[in-house]
Order: sequence, then structure tokens, then C-alpha cells
Amino acid sequence: MSDILVVGAGPVGLMAAAFLQRLGVGCDIVDPKPGAVIESRALGIHARTLEFLHFLGLDEQFIRAGRATRYMRFHRPERELFALDFDVLRDQTDYPYYLILPQSRTEALLIQHLESQGLTPEWGISLASLEHDSDGVDVTLHDAAGDAHTRRYRYVIGADGANSAVRGALGIAFSGATYPAQFLLAEVEIDEQRLATDSTHVFIGERTTVAVIPQPGRQFRIVGPDFTQADAHAANPDFKQFQDFLGGHHLFDGWSFHSPSRVTSYRMHKRVADRFRHGRVFLAGDAAHIHSPAGGQGMNTGMHDAVNLAWKLALVLGHGAGPALLDSYEEERHKTANEVVASTDKAMLMVTRPRLLTRLLMFALGPIVFRLHQPAGALAAMAQLRLSYRNSKFGRSAPGALQAGDRMPRLAVGRLQTTMDAFRGGRFVLFLTGEASESSAALATARLLSRRLPLTCWAVCADRDFHAAPSADVDYFPDSGAMHAKLRGLTAVLCRPDGYVLATDIAISLPNALAATEAVLGASAPIVERTAHEDMTSAHRTT
Repeated sequence: MSDILVVGAGPVGLMAAAFLQRLGVGCDIVDPKPGAVIESRALGIHARTLEFLHFLGLDEQFIRAGRATRYMRFHRPERELFALDFDVLRDQTDYPYYLILPQSRTEALLIQHLESQGLTPEWGISLASLEHDSDGVDVTLHDAAGDAHTRRYRYVIGADGANSAVRGALGIAFSGATYPAQFLLAEVEIDEQRLATDSTHVFIGERTTVAVIPQPGRQFRIVGPDFTQADAHAANPDFKQFQDFLGGHHLFDGWSFHSPSRVTSYRMHKRVADRFRHGRVFLAGDAAHIHSPAGGQGMNTGMHDAVNLAWKLALVLGHGAGPALLDSYEEERHKTANEVVASTDKAMLMVTRPRLLTRLLMFALGPIVFRLHQPAGALAAMAQLRLSYRNSKFGRSAPGALQAGDRMPRLAVGRLQTTMDAFRGGRFVLFLTGEASESSAALATARLLSRRLPLTCWAVCADRDFHAAPSADVDYFPDSGAMHAKLRGLTAVLCRPDGYVLATDIAISLPNALAATEAVLGASAPIVERTAHEDMTSAHRTT
């Protein structure tokens, strides 16, 4: 019996497979399409997703292939109003911008990575049915010729899009609504050099709002809702119909658009699956949630689902964690999905159908306010840097600003690295600072934890105290940036493989790290007692 089947070889399924491979878990990935997509589809990659790609060692490839947009500029038809500047996030992340990269390239880079690891998606394979029991899942797959094949897996991940066959086979409702407008989209070239290509653009008309996004190369994507003719457009309108849509709203008068590579229309939905887990089967990405494109959250949120689920499955399969850990996938990500649907719906309505007060704030006060102050908190939320799992039942926290469930902040470590680099091994990470970095008690606890978890330990010492000898199980770093002070007195931070904090401690015995590890593993006895018992058992066997 194989470990995991991933259904769907889009960005979410490919991300799940990539993280499972990094964590040492074997999987198969199937997709009913004949091959990878060639359309641009989802375009934007946010900072937090780039951090996850950094964990895989892929961030630089993506950045080279894409276009980094530092600004989001808001316009009236006749003038620019103001710009939001992602560079205010430069102290929080190495990626203070919105990376524009067509989904076709995102998939191609992930497929290339998987193939380098010996895993190739199986194209033309569709899910016909599945049945699961207490030990595994029996899956019936149909190949391109229509022949049926049955396989058995320990777990299945449904990342097969909004019309998910996995969700349908489970009978899970996809609750929500459809937006009333018909959205029109074209990808074209623009003769005039009127738009900065280091920016995404939002043009606010009287009866609609359109986004203009510069793609790598010469083309721009122009997309927006037409509320005046919600049901009038064919599924594949022609370029003249799209130009008539823009002209009817007095947008881009006098501009020259040409060489359209894609013109289409579609309806947009806001829906969340009632459940993200049914027994040994999980939903992720558009199979679990879809929402408005405002802020470019969709593909990113789905890829984050994949990362969240992958490390939990790996810990259950490879390290004996209890089933409660898998329950936390739905607990954490269902809440996140509902928050994203609500926030993107609010943003969509605010921009596309602004009320009088909203128009006053945007048109009159916005140019003044945003010239003087950038909304760093809102931009960090859009970049998905502020997501937190603080209500997780596994976390344990000492008093302080950094709490269990928070994203581990990007901090300089030594002279050449940051905290983000510690996660490239796909393991839990224990950061020791202050007196814990050279405490024999703290280091002994770190070694104890490493016997239960796949663990990397970084001991970060003040420069003047840096005299530790190399160790096989602890990496030592001089800390010229005073990491201990930046963590406001915390002596230890234990992080999950997805870069979120599991525990914080001020005591050098690391009681919270031990308790959180016990909770994650579902340990029936404290780790210290279990390890001592195992050592005694091993000693008796030796004698």
C-alpha cells in the first residue's frame, strides 16, 4: 500500500507533492488533463508563498521567471490617485513585492522540481470512486482509454479544483454564493508606455472597476466585472466585445490595445466546503474554497493548505503522531478559508461597488493619506504574513509578543543567514538564544526533542560568547543582530516545519517545548519518562 495519492496536478497538488517529497513521504499525483495547463490563469505569488518556496530551495527560480511588482496603484480613468508600496514590508520578509508569474510557469517549475526528485505526474488519470476504512483508501481511477484501475493508499488529498471529483465522491457540500456580475478578461499588449510595469493597477470607473496586471514579457491582463450585462456575454467573447465593455465604462479612452492572446468571460463564486476532512481523505485549494480574486489570495491560500497538511501527514506516517494532529488541518485551514472569503468579498465590494463614503475616502483623502503613511498592516495581511494559528490546541507559550501559532519572524542570524533559512531542511526548528544557547540543560532538552521529532537546532549566541565547538546535532551562530533582544527575552522558540511557532520558553529547561511536542505527538506519557523507559529497555536488551 502506497502512502498518499494527490488528486490534481495544479499548483496546490504539486506543492503538496513537493513538500511530501521533501519530508520523506512517498506519493503519487494524478490529473485528468492530458498535461500541464498552458493558460496563464492565476498570476500572483505573495511573500509568504515565496517563503514556502524558499523552504524548497525554489524561490530564486520563481523570481527569475516572474515580474516583481512593488506597488499597487489606484486610478480614476483620468488620473492616478495613490499607490500602496509593498516595500514597507522589507524588514519583515525578503520578498517585499507581489510576484507576477502565470500559473503555467508556476506549474512547470514545480513539475520540473518533482521530476528531479523522481516523481512525475500521471496525466489523463481521473478519479472514478473512492472508499475508505480505518486503515486506508481504495481508489478507482480511469485512464485516458477509459480502463479502470484500483489502488490502495493510506491517505488521499483532493486538490482537484472547484469541480472536485474528490469532494463530490465524499458528498461534501460546497456552501456559498455566486457573484451577480459577469467578469471579462483579456490579455493584450498596450502601445503606449502609460503604465508602470513595477506595479499592478486598479482603475475605478463609475459602474465598474478593472485590474491591469503586467505579465512577464509585453502583455497585460485586464479584468473586471460587468454589472450592466451580467448574463449577456458568451463564454468566449471576442476582442471587440471586450473593447466595447471598456469603452462603455469610459475606461482607457484613446488607448491602443492589440495582439490579444486570450479573451474570456466567467462567473465568480464565494464558497467553502463544509468539511476539509472525511476520514483519510482531505480537501485543499479550490476543492475546499473559492472566492473573489481581490488581492490575489486564491492560489496562495491553496498552496498554504498543502504545506499545512503535508508536514502533519509526514509526522503521522513517519514519527507516530496521533490522529488528533490530522484533525488540526481542518481546524486551522477551515477558519483561514472563511476569513479569506470574508476579506476578499469585502475588498471586492469596496472597490467594484463603492459607497459614497468609500468614494470620498478613496478619491479625496486617499491621495493625501497614502502619500504620508503606508498601511503596513494591511499590506502584510495581503502578503499573508500575518496569518496566525494562535488558537491551535497544540501550542504552548511563555509571556511575550511572539506566541504559539504566529509566523516565525524573519530575523538575521549570524552574518549571512536569517531564520527562514533554518526551514530548508523540512524539519521542526528549535531556536535557542540568550543563556539557553550555551546551557547544557537546554541543549540536553534539544537532543531529547530530536529523538521524537525531525529537528534542527540553531543555538544563536552573542558574539562575545561565541566559543562553542561544532556539534553534530546543534548548529551554532554568532548573533551580531542580538536575536535574543529582538525576541524580547525568550530563550527558546520551537517551530513547526511550515515556519509557524509551536512553543516559546523563557525557562532554560524548555517546559513549553516539551509539552507542545507531547501534544503534537499525542504522547500518552511525558517525553522525558518515555525516553528514559526506552533507554532502560534498550539497555536490558543489550545485556
